[in-house]
Amino acid sequence: MHTPSGERISAAALESMDFDSVDLPGPYGDVLGPIGPAMYLLVWGMRGSGKSTFCAGLAAGWAAAHGPAEIVAIEEGPGPALQDKIARLGIGRPDLGIRQTADLEELMGLASETSLVVVDSISEAGMDTDEVARLKQAYKAQGTALVVVAHALKTGADYKGPSEWGHGVGVELQVYEDE
Repeated sequence: MHTPSGERISAAALESMDFDSVDLPGPYGDVLGPIGPAMYLLVWGMRGSGKSTFCAGLAAGWAAAHGPAEIVAIEEGPGPALQDKIARLGIGRPDLGIRQTADLEELMGLASETSLVVVDSISEAGMDTDEVARLKQAYKAQGTALVVVAHALKTGADYKGPSEWGHGVGVELQVYEDE
């Protein structure tokens, strides 16, 4: 439910409105809070910081709370490293799919097949600004959540890639390695 642009509503009225949102279990809900079903989330950090592990757990939590999810493991593929993450997190679920593709048309097609897609990583896929914008638009139009993973610069100060990747995100999350 939205009000016309510029129309004033009271905080009390806003508090009583019902919005379509997903409440994720455990630490994912603690970090993200209730989120819209067509959210766009950018996760980035240094190599080995836990980006892929966080996103795998997020996808499994989403699948449990909202419906099927897909991890597009461009970097790792469905191999031993991802298998270890799934076993360690205890998230081997039939409604959590794994695939490996960097083909933009395939990635766009997933928007109509599932409720959340993690693209790990857009850095590795070599996507440009226009391709990421097309992907975001396709997912929003289908009401499908999109999580993209980006690598950090060597300094760790920002993610590698165009700043436009971060435009229009619901959440930008930087993952740090435990010290």
